[in-house]
Amino acid sequence: MGYEDIFQYLGSYGPYQKRIHILLCLPSILVAFHRLVGVFLLAVPSHRCLLSCDCETGLYNLSPEIINMTIPWDSKDKEWSSCERLDTNFTFDYFETGIPATGKKKCESWVYDDTTYTSSIVTENNLVCDRKWLVPTGQSVFMLGDLLGSLVFGTLSDKYGRKITFILALTLQVVFGLMLAFLNDIVSFLILRILIGMATAGVFNSSYVIGIELVGPKKRILAGVAVEFFWCIGYVILAGLAYCFRDWQTLQIITTVPGVIFLCYWWFIPESARWLMAEGRSEEAKVILQHAAKVNKVTLPDDVINRAMKSDRVEQQESLSILHILKHRNLRLRSLNIFFNWFAVCSVFYGLSLNTSNLGGNDYVNFLLSGLVEIPSYIVLMLTLNRLGRVPVLGSSVLLGSLTMFVIAAAPEDMSWLTVTAAMIGKFAVSCSFATDFIFTLEMFPTVIRTAAVGAGATCARFGSLISPYINMLDIYWKPLPSIIFGMFLLVAGLTAFLLPETLNKDLPDTMGDGEKLGIVNKSFQESTTQPEVLPNNN
Repeated sequence: MGYEDIFQYLGSYGPYQKRIHILLCLPSILVAFHRLVGVFLLAVPSHRCLLSCDCETGLYNLSPEIINMTIPWDSKDKEWSSCERLDTNFTFDYFETGIPATGKKKCESWVYDDTTYTSSIVTENNLVCDRKWLVPTGQSVFMLGDLLGSLVFGTLSDKYGRKITFILALTLQVVFGLMLAFLNDIVSFLILRILIGMATAGVFNSSYVIGIELVGPKKRILAGVAVEFFWCIGYVILAGLAYCFRDWQTLQIITTVPGVIFLCYWWFIPESARWLMAEGRSEEAKVILQHAAKVNKVTLPDDVINRAMKSDRVEQQESLSILHILKHRNLRLRSLNIFFNWFAVCSVFYGLSLNTSNLGGNDYVNFLLSGLVEIPSYIVLMLTLNRLGRVPVLGSSVLLGSLTMFVIAAAPEDMSWLTVTAAMIGKFAVSCSFATDFIFTLEMFPTVIRTAAVGAGATCARFGSLISPYINMLDIYWKPLPSIIFGMFLLVAGLTAFLLPETLNKDLPDTMGDGEKLGIVNKSFQESTTQPEVLPNNN
């Protein structure tokens, strides 16, 4: 008898698990805040050169006559230049006589349109023109922090416990988040965004693991998808907060302060009983399990807990790393396949999420729609994943996402409705794919490296999110280029997804041998049915 057998008595998702799990899902709202608020903190409003003339009012809009005589026309982008001005000592006499300028000069300072955004870190540090590369960097460093945080806090969680790691990460998230609001230079911003990314990873991963280890095997898909719904709630709320608070510092404070409330979880959230057992802290685990049984109004015999504690699990018998897949051909090929899928899907997911201001139309409406569209994607996933299978759902959703990227690339500039519609369908598709990647990875890899495999997939996903802001930036060379790159990523990932083995209604592999066999079942079957046709020898 192992730990999972306890759920036969305790129940997979009783009142105790529901209460604790909902509490653990709530911090995902703040995780969504911090991962996506960069869209507004790093917003780039329309801008022009600050003119050295008496005509300068400090407002973004100038009369057409003054614009025509002070700002050069950018024939490539078909708009007035935002980085250059005519090299003339502007006076009212100049405007009256119309003396032509002698050349162009780079802007030294700028005036920004504050209609949509009152301020952003971009406007306060002039991250435009020659410094615009710092905008995608500001997005990418958060993802770098997320990657580092997964490694650092993952190690702390396994060594010192899920609960204390969660509280530590949450505390750091609040502290660094408030510091960011009061330090507005770009160097401090980049450093603190890395630190907030690390803390956010610790908050999400620790709470997620406690929740998954809390419920029985039959309810883990439900528990995992439930977290995504709370993420969507945070996504939608952030759209409203950004609309109401258009000053970046105020928005940063508003999205950080609620984290203080969750610090009270120290008194309400239990440590993972499964982790306590693995660490030999049996009495503490027994107290938690007995309390859970009492709340669920069931009886959990002491001998059941004792047998579970003494059970030698496969995970404890074999100490292997993810590198051991290199020794097994099918596991190796399957790993390359699914890890590239993680990378491609996550790059497009964040490419779309962080680029809503460039889709055309209202920035806040686009962001809201981008969050709302994830909700039906998870509903569809729950309805189809156990009916159609993992391979059809993953492959078809990724290919649908690829198609929408190519539609965005081909859409005429004056048809913003088509671009927005395609982007929302694409977001729906990659949201389905992202959740399926996680479940698929859990089921394909053997128990002895399952956690490591999920971690490796998440690492590949973070690399995708790291480069997505820079891919979006390539539109300065050719506007359709980012969508074409994203579309090609998904096209390759979608086609190769159909080569993965189906895991629906299959026993989870425990050993490396089981994992290797899962990938060759169909091949063996084909060989056994086709072999008789080639055996006869007519010579």
